[in-house]
Amino acid sequence: MIKLKIILFFVCTIFITNTAFSIEGGVEYNDVNIDYAILNTKKYINLGDTFLASAEEKNITLEKRRFFYGEALGSYITATEINPELIDIYGKIGYIYCKLKKYELAKTYLNKGLNMDIKNPVINYYYGLVCFDMQNFNDALKYTRPQKDCII
Repeated sequence: MIKLKIILFFVCTIFITNTAFSIEGGVEYNDVNIDYAILNTKKYINLGDTFLASAEEKNITLEKRRFFYGEALGSYITATEINPELIDIYGKIGYIYCKLKKYELAKTYLNKGLNMDIKNPVINYYYGLVCFDMQNFNDALKYTRPQKDCII
């Protein structure tokens, strides 16, 4: 019985001290600062394009396809951290999330692109693909139809 009380005392002491350190800031998480200004945007876009092309190949397993999509996402998201004005890259990110059936994330990134340029054909096309994949055909037509002032 005494051994059980001693063990209980040590367990409680460990939980109390860890909580106290967390509250006081003794233990810190996610304290990594990255300076994106020193990174090369074009390198990450090309890397993302390579991974996306690999993911789109016909004769690969689902596991490899998801791996390549994930790697492409990482490269594209890093590129948008370096330069947030890359509208077409938001379209590619949305497209990949659509392929992974994560439609809310796809729409989030596509909306970022649409907020920058509502008439961007790449973003509108990818938004139409997301709507089509979600079987929202009226919206799919709305986004994939050429704009009135577009010359074909």
